[in-house]
Amino acid sequence: MRFRSSSQPSEEAPGFSRGEEVIFFLVLEGISYKIAQHDDQLVGYERRDTSTSLAMGLGSVVIGAAWGLVVIVLYAALYTVSPLRMNAGDAWT
Repeated sequence: MRFRSSSQPSEEAPGFSRGEEVIFFLVLEGISYKIAQHDDQLVGYERRDTSTSLAMGLGSVVIGAAWGLVVIVLYAALYTVSPLRMNAGDAWT
């Protein structure tokens, strides 16, 4: 069974090319934007809400990276003190 890349449509495949799909959905989005009711009272998020959200996201990334380092150090320490070793020449390794 041969597989073909989805980025290169075959000549037998019916439908649209990727470029035509993108253009279609951009036009569709533009039409829905023009048709949709817009409320002029909506202003969006306040600056302090945005900065709080970004700070929490950055804090989450920093804490996740720190815990990742702690886990790597613990695994390395466990590997060092473990009496279990596998010989690379054995059949099951």
